[in-house]
Amino acid sequence: MTASHPGSIGIRRGKQLDKKTLAPTRELTRTSSIVGAYTALAYADNYVYFVADDGVYRVSTTGSGQAALVVKTTALALAMTVYGGTVYWAENGSSTPSALKKLAVF
Repeated sequence: MTASHPGSIGIRRGKQLDKKTLAPTRELTRTSSIVGAYTALAYADNYVYFVADDGVYRVSTTGSGQAALVVKTTALALAMTVYGGTVYWAENGSSTPSALKKLAVF
């Protein structure tokens, strides 16, 4: 919270939000299902990584090409991040143990 705006958490607005009109949205890819999107989106090296029902995918930020499967998951992936050329994700298994996993991607 900030002193000037009680109740706010001090979120800073980016340059895009300072413009009078926003740029139109662009669709990067389509998929049958994106799960956990509120926690499972990450950006690295000109790719957006996301979790779908069967694995972790990535798509180019240029919008060229289709989403590509990075790794097939064995359980529901709930959270994911990319750091230092490695994608990390948490799987919440019902028939398999829950686990934190990683895979080098670049």
